[in-house]
Amino acid sequence: MAHSRFPGHVEYFKSLSTKSSDPKWKIGLEAAELHAKYRSDNNTAHLHQIIKVLMPYRNKGTGFKDLWGNVLGSISNLSVNIQANLWNEIFEPENQGELPIDHNEATKAIIKRWIEMDQNKERIVNTETIIELAKEN
Repeated sequence: MAHSRFPGHVEYFKSLSTKSSDPKWKIGLEAAELHAKYRSDNNTAHLHQIIKVLMPYRNKGTGFKDLWGNVLGSISNLSVNIQANLWNEIFEPENQGELPIDHNEATKAIIKRWIEMDQNKERIVNTETIIELAKEN
């Protein structure tokens, strides 16, 4: 996992949400709690929720950026198919908030190609395994 400037994101956002009426801190707390749940149970549904909650706020300050970096680190440790679904959500303009990411469609095309390459790799591995098994029998 990536190094975090704010290892206690839940505590960080909880503290700020009690000190300020700015709603962004409650959103940060919700996202931090979802990420803590993901880290405890590895249920990727939490990552899907985080994307919807945190993406529009990912650049609202160092705590948000750090949490977003940790979320991206969590995503990067998953299988290609699971990552691809999450990356497609990230590159969906409606999830990006006020600071849209450039080249969403081009990125989605790359993700699609990445999935195809991963599937082809599995076919090659399976074909090699079958050939090896055939040689043994």
